[in-house]
Amino acid sequence: MTVLVDNAAAPGVLEAAGIGNAARLIVAIPNVYEAGQIVARARAANAGLSIIARAHSDADVEHLEQLGASHVVWVSARPRAGWSSSPVSVQTEATG
Repeated sequence: MTVLVDNAAAPGVLEAAGIGNAARLIVAIPNVYEAGQIVARARAANAGLSIIARAHSDADVEHLEQLGASHVVWVSARPRAGWSSSPVSVQTEATG
């Protein structure tokens, strides 16, 4: 397993970590725009990659899905419409 401590949104970092050969990526940073940048770059580098990303709002979920996240974990004090009533809701359908 490759572990690289760096800013994954920075050019070249995902490639240095071997994203082209990776099976999955978990993006759990709080800034949805940076997370989206990581998701988009990872998806472009590896179309078959399973990407799990964290969101804090409906808008975040949609943003990350549009950029290629396979699964989105929605963290909130209130559940998203149609999802589990627990504070953490997980979308189980692949979108990519």
